[in-house]
Amino acid sequence: MEPDLKENYVVNNLKTATSIVGIVLLVSLTVLVNIFITNQVSKSRYIGLDHKNLPSIQLKGEGTVYATPDTARISLTVLTQAPDTSQALSDNNRKMEAVIEYLKAEGVEENNIRTTGFNIRPLQERIEDPQTGKKRTEIYAYRVINTVEADIKDIEKAGKIASGAVEAGANRVDRLQFIVSREEEYKKEARRKAVRQAKERGEEIADSLGVELGRLLNFSEDRDFFRPMARAQAMETADRTEVPLEPGENEIKANVTLEYEIR
Repeated sequence: MEPDLKENYVVNNLKTATSIVGIVLLVSLTVLVNIFITNQVSKSRYIGLDHKNLPSIQLKGEGTVYATPDTARISLTVLTQAPDTSQALSDNNRKMEAVIEYLKAEGVEENNIRTTGFNIRPLQERIEDPQTGKKRTEIYAYRVINTVEADIKDIEKAGKIASGAVEAGANRVDRLQFIVSREEEYKKEARRKAVRQAKERGEEIADSLGVELGRLLNFSEDRDFFRPMARAQAMETADRTEVPLEPGENEIKANVTLEYEIR
C-alpha cells in the first residue's frame, strides 16, 4: 500500500473509532441521566414529606382502672392572733407542737408529717383623727398561720385523727384526700388499656374501610388524673365526735392518641 493511501486508511479508521466511542459515551450518558431523573422523581414522592402529608388515621383510646386508697392525706392549720408578734407566734408554736405530738401518738410517722405553709402578717385598720379628719393606717394585731400535712397510713383512723387534731389545737382541716401510694403502677395499667383500645379500634375501622394499618406515625398522651368516686352513704362510727369518712375508690384514667399510616 502506498504511503498516502495507508495514511488515509489509518486516519479514516481513527475517525470511525472516535465516532463509535463518542456514540457509546453519549448513549451511556443519556441512560445515566434518565436513571437519575427517574430516581429523583421517585424520591420526590417521599423526600420532604412528613407524616402529616401521608394518608393516616388518628385513634383515641381510654383506659380506666379502679384502686382502693391506702393513705389519707390531711392538711391541718393552726391560726393564732395577738396584739404583738411574739405572743401570736408563741401561741401558735404551742398549739402546733400539740397537734404534731398528737399525730405521732396516733401512729403517724415523723417523716409523714411536713410543714406546707407558714405566714405572719399584720392586721391593719383605717382610723380617722377626730380633730383633723385625716385617716391613717394602724396595726391592731398580728396573725400567724402554720399548716402541716400528714399522711395517715392507717386509713380507718383518718376520721378519728381529724377530730383529735382539732381538739389538740388545729383551727382548720383545709383538705383531706384519699390517695393510692402505688399510683404509678395503676397508671401504667390504665395506659396499656388505652393503647390496646385505640389499636383495636383502628384495626376495626381499617377493616371497615378496606385498608390496612401501617407504621405508627405519632403518639400522644393526655395528662393522667384520678378522682375519688363518691359513696352514697357515709361510714358509720360508734363515736359521734369522730368525723365519718369513706375512702371509696379512686378512678385512674389514661387517655392516648395514636396515629397510624393507612395503606
